[in-house]
Parts: sequence; structure tokens; C-alpha cells
Amino acid sequence: MEHLLVERYLVRCAHAQVGTLRSMLLGSGGVVIDAIYEEHCTLTVEVPKATLPNLLAHCERYGIPIENQVTK
Repeated sequence: MEHLLVERYLVRCAHAQVGTLRSMLLGSGGVVIDAIYEEHCTLTVEVPKATLPNLLAHCERYGIPIENQVTK
């Protein structure tokens, strides 16, 4: 059984950014653990360490705040 090393992040974005972010995340083997939809959306996500640079680059490119929560 393969065990992926993942990192958990908290991502805050506008409603209009959620679909693209979710698609990019799922396409890279990540998952959305929790989502809160208020004025801005707050997603708790887990991302494989191998594809983490893609998520970080995407968030930086679009000015999406992201912070590390827990390393597994």
C-alpha cells in the first residue's frame, strides 16, 4: 500500500475562484476537506507534497491567500 505525504492548507478565495481552484486541486491529487461559503470562501485542503508547488504557484499567480495548517 502506497502512503502519500500530504500537507493541509487553509485557502481563502472569492466565490468566482472556487471552481477553478477545486478543479486544479482535484486534478493534482488533492482533496477539499472542508469548505465554508460566506462573503469569501474558506477551503481546508490536503495536497500531496509532490504537487504542492502547483497549488502554491496558482495561489500566488491569482493573489489567493494560503496558509499551512498541519503537516502529515
